[in-house]
Amino acid sequence: MRRTAVRQPLDRHRSPGGLDDPYGGNDPHPIVTGPDTQYIPFGAFGTMDPGINSPRVQQWNATVEQQLGRSWGVSASYLGSYSDRLWAQTALNPGVFMGLGPCTINGVSYTVCTTNANLNQRRKLFQINPVEAGRIGALDLNSDVGFQKYKGLKLSAQRRGTGVSINGSYTLSRCTGTTTTTAFNQTSSGYLNPDDPAFDAGPCDQDHTHLATLTTGYEALGAGSGMLRTLTSHWRVTGIFNARSGDRLNITSGVDQAFSGINIQRPDRVSDDFYANPRTLTTYFNRAAFARPAPGALGNLTRNAVVGPAYWNIDMGISRLLQLGARRLELRVEAFNVLNHFNWGNPVTNFNSGQFGRITSLAGTPPNGVYGTMRILQFGIKYDF
Repeated sequence: MRRTAVRQPLDRHRSPGGLDDPYGGNDPHPIVTGPDTQYIPFGAFGTMDPGINSPRVQQWNATVEQQLGRSWGVSASYLGSYSDRLWAQTALNPGVFMGLGPCTINGVSYTVCTTNANLNQRRKLFQINPVEAGRIGALDLNSDVGFQKYKGLKLSAQRRGTGVSINGSYTLSRCTGTTTTTAFNQTSSGYLNPDDPAFDAGPCDQDHTHLATLTTGYEALGAGSGMLRTLTSHWRVTGIFNARSGDRLNITSGVDQAFSGINIQRPDRVSDDFYANPRTLTTYFNRAAFARPAPGALGNLTRNAVVGPAYWNIDMGISRLLQLGARRLELRVEAFNVLNHFNWGNPVTNFNSGQFGRITSLAGTPPNGVYGTMRILQFGIKYDF
């Protein structure tokens, strides 16, 4: 027997209350809320400071420009900014380190008083009122206590003239400040020391000490006359050079050595010789420069203390413009990463990992969307009519 499916027209009244009230006045959630609603034991909560302010940014700069001859122009700029009232998370109910000996918490005996297993029983509010605080686990306050400071020197040069154009810039900069949140709510991922947010002050995530860009272009004006001039004119060559110092990286201990329940803790700094000599794909960091903190302590290594591999890349394009009466035809060849340079990705920063300091990725994002660094050739034809 043959069956035929028939599409029914959309009926906005098919649900009990239509599209305006699809559940017919009934709450679809499994928990019926009310004055006596019970929270799950040690649930995680994110709260918002009722007096929180919008982030504030103050910027200032000074620029000196000078023309050199008919074609060149140079400039030097000082760039500065101060950002405060940045949103970040502070733990209100962290775990309390209670030593490694035996103890009794709320009538329960522990052979080792401080373990990751009894984190909830060691939380700050639980020590004050075990009954009421038994429903509260991680409790984070989103507030506006973060700040960042930026200063930089930018040097630029330009050449504009017949046939050749050059535009280059170099920036020497520094950005420091506290960590800021990227989403609400990242449980237990805020400041490591809730009583001192400045403990997490360090280089900004976006800090790059050196930034350089050079863009060049050349158009052949042609030589001779007749056919020779036709063949040698209207060739265009362009190039783009980008370079920057490495990304700021945050070395993490990989374990909750402070037993506070707050994530992304850092190890101790044993020496300032952070990098292997020589730096290789398998050993970028000097493991001996770091150590696990003592139990109950936070590592003294500054946030974002190390820098990943530097990056540079060259893209080029060659085009030929043909004038066909009132129409034009452009032939173009583009090469991304024309030198096929291998830019190292960032190494593993988890000190507790067996892969610590190992580089397992490439850096760079070619135009085709494939992650990694490789030479890519692109051909194109443009016809104007």
